[in-house]
Amino acid sequence: AVPVSIRRVLFKRAENKCEYFDPESGRRCLSPFRLEVDHIKPRGMGGGDEIDNLRVVCRTHNLWFAERAYGRD
Repeated sequence: AVPVSIRRVLFKRAENKCEYFDPESGRRCLSPFRLEVDHIKPRGMGGGDEIDNLRVVCRTHNLWFAERAYGRD
């Protein structure tokens, strides 16, 4: 679990909205619902809990990132 002190910094940086940017449109998701802390480089692939490796994303984008990293199964 990511420490509360780091979570506060992340949510403040994200302004309590999803930080996902669509590379095609260049637009940010901005959803304020079901926000989660996501590891940019997943823990299972050696990523750590450093602020530079964490972002706030909505549940939909977090699941999408996990599927991209680990596959559908």
